[in-house]
Amino acid sequence: MLNLRSRVSSFLLASGLAKRQLAGGKLKRYVFEDHSVIAWVPADVSATTPVLVMNDGHNVFDPKTSTFGATWGVLEALQERPIGGSRISAAKKPLIIGVTYKNNDGAIRGLEYSPTDIFAAHPELFKNFPSDWQTSGANGNEYHELIAHKILPTIAAEHGVELAVGRTAIGGSSMGALTSMYAMAKYPEVYGTALGYSTHWPIGGNLLVEEYAKILPTPGKHRVWSDGGTLGLDAEYAPFQQRFREVMAAKGYRLGEDFIEATYPQTGHDELWWAGRVEHPINWWLAGIQD
Repeated sequence: MLNLRSRVSSFLLASGLAKRQLAGGKLKRYVFEDHSVIAWVPADVSATTPVLVMNDGHNVFDPKTSTFGATWGVLEALQERPIGGSRISAAKKPLIIGVTYKNNDGAIRGLEYSPTDIFAAHPELFKNFPSDWQTSGANGNEYHELIAHKILPTIAAEHGVELAVGRTAIGGSSMGALTSMYAMAKYPEVYGTALGYSTHWPIGGNLLVEEYAKILPTPGKHRVWSDGGTLGLDAEYAPFQQRFREVMAAKGYRLGEDFIEATYPQTGHDELWWAGRVEHPINWWLAGIQD
């Protein structure tokens, strides 16, 4: 439940970010049950504005809150350029809601981003995580209930946006990519698309790949993007991405239509690499919206 005393604060960002071009929109901050949230609201927001939830919200817009001082470059991708328009190219820009894990505590991130139901069925997956995680337990279910039932509808209602599954997506990187797909599996009536940058399959290998394929909704009204690079952590991804292609095809997802599996050679596992392609999944999602 939303703690009303948590001061759901809404205000334009001051400091250096306020001086930057905000692509014609505005940034607003909130706090929901100890989870910091920052949203970019387009100038022409309306009832049919698409909505994108992004995990690791502290890294999405503001370098001052970013873990390593670099963002995903979303604001830059939204800004109009002298030639070619904005990199996020749809005429109707989405409302983008960045959600950070509880208390901005990095030690909690993995627990909140873990797929509770899969870990309950396969506790052996905890061997890939710190020893205290099994005692604490994965709480991805609680995290996504907060987003789906409180954060998303509260912010959408504030700005007059009527939520629709076909216009609502969730995305993230690494474990944030995994938890985005988990969110769509848990709430297929909320999210029509999951966008994964550098989907971190190595934490569970092919077992995790296959379990995700089982719980994801059937294609038709749902779409999935999963990508990876070839450097650093991403160098381990290729065989798992290949297996994901196979199991998604078996489930009925059509590669290139409602499912994208992409490799970005000579890219790695941090915000600067993701900033270089941040618009690709977003444009694919926006181009496929039917209503």
